[in-house]
Amino acid sequence: VVNIGFSLDIGDVSGDIDGNERQNVFRKMWSRFDFDNKEQEQFFQNQRKDMEKLLTAAQDGTPIRIWKSNAPYSICGFYFVCNLLRNINCNISIVSLPEYKKVSDNEIVTYSHWGEVDAGRLYQFLPLEKELSQIEKKIVSDNWHELMEENAPLRAI
Repeated sequence: VVNIGFSLDIGDVSGDIDGNERQNVFRKMWSRFDFDNKEQEQFFQNQRKDMEKLLTAAQDGTPIRIWKSNAPYSICGFYFVCNLLRNINCNISIVSLPEYKKVSDNEIVTYSHWGEVDAGRLYQFLPLEKELSQIEKKIVSDNWHELMEENAPLRAI
């Protein structure tokens, strides 16, 4: 399990994903909190490790499952991961969070992101898993390139 938590829906994405531009985005976000430099660097190190772990798994042929919601940070992360894995021949599947789930005839539960789903219930969404074809991976990767070129300060996808 890895977390690509780069908050790619905000700030400059034209350079390296963990470069100075992106680090400055986080420093601005964190400025109202009491994060010291050591904690900030630890965050970036953990993100780099997770990204390397993902790349290694894909290169080793480990199937990749992406849990995606309709939240902009999640969609941008999905685009980024497909771009990261674009030239690696690996199996990628996605589990897309539905906007709602029927609980009974009279009740539904609505969702906006995976954090709203109890971890013990994630297995209930596995039937929604869909294999991503190579052409779909390339199309989604192209979406990331478009976002990089646009480089808007906020991405509401």
